[in-house]
Amino acid sequence: GDGFTACDGDCDDSEPTVYPGAAELCDGLDNDCDGAVPGDEVDADGDGSLVCDGDCDDGDATVYPGAPELCDGLDNDCDGQAQDEQDGDGDGFTVCDGDCNDGSPLVYPGAIELCDGLDNDCDGAVPGDEVDADGDGFLACGDCDDGDPGSFPGAGELCDGADNDCDGVVPADEADADGDGYAACAGDCDDGDPGTNPGATEVCDGIDNDCNGQIPFDEFDADGDGTPGCDDCDDGNPDTYPGASELCDGQDNDCDGAVPAGELDLDNDGFAECAGDCDDLVDTIYPGAPELCNGIDDDCDPTTDENVDTDGDGVSVCDGDCDDDDELTYPGAPELCDGLDNDCDPATDENVDQDGDGLSECDGDCDDGDPNAFPGAPELCDGLDNDCDGVLPADEADDDADGFPLCAGDCDDGDEMTYPGAPEQCDGVDNDCDGEVDEAVNQDLDGDGFNACQGDCDDLNPSVFPGAIEVCDGLDNDCDGIAFPGEVDADGDGWLVCNGDCDDSDPVLNLDDADGDGYTSCDGDCDDADPLANLDDGDGDGASTCDGDCDDDAAGLNPLDLDGDGVSTCDGDCDDANDQVLPGHVDVCDGEDNDCNGLVDDVDLDGDGFFDDSCGGDDCDDVDDEVNPDAEEICDDGIDNDCDGDADEDDADCGGDDDDTGDDDTGDDDSGDDDTGDDDTGDDDTGDDDTTSSAGDDDDGYLGGGCDCENNQAGTSPVHPLAAIAGLFGLAALHRRRRR
Repeated sequence: GDGFTACDGDCDDSEPTVYPGAAELCDGLDNDCDGAVPGDEVDADGDGSLVCDGDCDDGDATVYPGAPELCDGLDNDCDGQAQDEQDGDGDGFTVCDGDCNDGSPLVYPGAIELCDGLDNDCDGAVPGDEVDADGDGFLACGDCDDGDPGSFPGAGELCDGADNDCDGVVPADEADADGDGYAACAGDCDDGDPGTNPGATEVCDGIDNDCNGQIPFDEFDADGDGTPGCDDCDDGNPDTYPGASELCDGQDNDCDGAVPAGELDLDNDGFAECAGDCDDLVDTIYPGAPELCNGIDDDCDPTTDENVDTDGDGVSVCDGDCDDDDELTYPGAPELCDGLDNDCDPATDENVDQDGDGLSECDGDCDDGDPNAFPGAPELCDGLDNDCDGVLPADEADDDADGFPLCAGDCDDGDEMTYPGAPEQCDGVDNDCDGEVDEAVNQDLDGDGFNACQGDCDDLNPSVFPGAIEVCDGLDNDCDGIAFPGEVDADGDGWLVCNGDCDDSDPVLNLDDADGDGYTSCDGDCDDADPLANLDDGDGDGASTCDGDCDDDAAGLNPLDLDGDGVSTCDGDCDDANDQVLPGHVDVCDGEDNDCNGLVDDVDLDGDGFFDDSCGGDDCDDVDDEVNPDAEEICDDGIDNDCDGDADEDDADCGGDDDDTGDDDTGDDDSGDDDTGDDDTGDDDTGDDDTTSSAGDDDDGYLGGGCDCENNQAGTSPVHPLAAIAGLFGLAALHRRRRR
């Protein structure tokens, strides 16, 4: 494709650079086909380089471009310099001197071996520790572990427990501190806990045991009761967790797997036994249930068949109220047009005409309290729907709120200054709707020297005109368009500040004496709608009805707590001078009605229904509820159980003789007490029946038995009744111990 064929003289038709006339190239060919190869294209020394290629000595096969320099004084590499006799790296040695690398000043005969992988001393051998055995680019002499390609100076630290960067330190996060087989860098999220690592199993401890970055939802305490969901049987209820106290809520609060029986609502009435259901098998019986007239305590209060008026209409179910949830339904109630039997008669919706206009509400009377309102009634000019068609005639509306609709003669119901009888203004309008415009406005109608056209803003009031003195009347007396500050009635109670309204922001406080008791709310009347509630102290006891005096005609009844016991005479304190006397106080034997129940000294310490005999009652042991006049005599306990004066075998109930009443319990005929006494001597506890008489035989109020000096006992002193009471308490305690 060089444009020449062999017939054209192309001496090598396979080479496109060879043809007649071609430029000679330095390629050893006869490019121009002139039959001669140029002399500089011949490789005379056979070193592979032509003269034209830069062979600077084609007669020496050791000389050619790129040939290694030899210690022969020649420019072997044809670079223009005989470098084999020069010190190329300045280390004091030439190649001819034995410098095995004249390009490195660190390599020459006798040099110190360095950790660089070179034969620094040119002894023909590289030291063994200058080998990079692991191929990481670092020699063993500088590599802290030449058997690990991941460990070398500057290497990135790996999570392998090795000193990868050869800084002499293994990072702390590569240590397995808790010995669970996982280091922190390997994902151990708590290397101080052997139970926490990427391979661990989640347990109920609120910790991310398997280090997946998530704590299972059931390990959280969703309800804040201190127990996680995995241990809590209801983690949505803060009252439910293991060990919680059982509440009356129908829940297994303590998570023991069982709901206490008392918390179950067996009759499904919304109340369990623990919530006060007094019969949890009947669903109509529960706290707050409506009482029925059935002889059962339906509402568990625990009164039975209370005559309760649920709707407050004054009549209960037991009284005949046929719907005690509707205050409009009761016997005798007026019948309404509501489809109900309001009067419990039992007819429903009697057709009652309340206003006597001939039609009832049930007949369509839209206002059965107005005889002028019924279907078909003529419309009156009264602002009411008289004919009950649901539409108020347009001419009955008072659009300008001046008190006059069109039907009442308002000639302009869009102007509040225009209506029948309105004062004429100097405005070119028929203000009074009499057919005349501005009549008499140029006259001084109120005789104050000014007419409307002269600026009198109210020509029917002689105290109102331009320049008049402002007075406390709520009017713009001087017609300057500005109200005097004190003439404002901010609370709309009809009293101005300048009139003495004590609080013009509160309509309840003013100078009205609404109840006519002589006191206003500004005076401090606590209820100006009630003439009995005022500041008078009618009975002179220091408290008025406004102070809470419950009866201001009786000085003995007032809210004062004179004895400081927390209860006043108005609250039922029957003796407000004695702080030991008040309703609910414990009754003691002191001659007072301590609990204000109308009874004096009704002391019943043991609650058996009998009063203490030391206070005039007939209970001979008022600290033992098994001892009273109604008790059954026990024949072997040494106690007078029925308080008849005899105990055990002396009591007729035990076969004794009532004639011996008062004998002591143990004496016998001639020998005294069988416990300690002997013949003719007696014992000072019991004596014999010849010498000892019953305690209290002489009815002098003092006990015998060694205590009453008038009771046939020598050398003794009288005992006060209160001391005797103390003695009774001691005897009662002794009797109890003996029975046990």
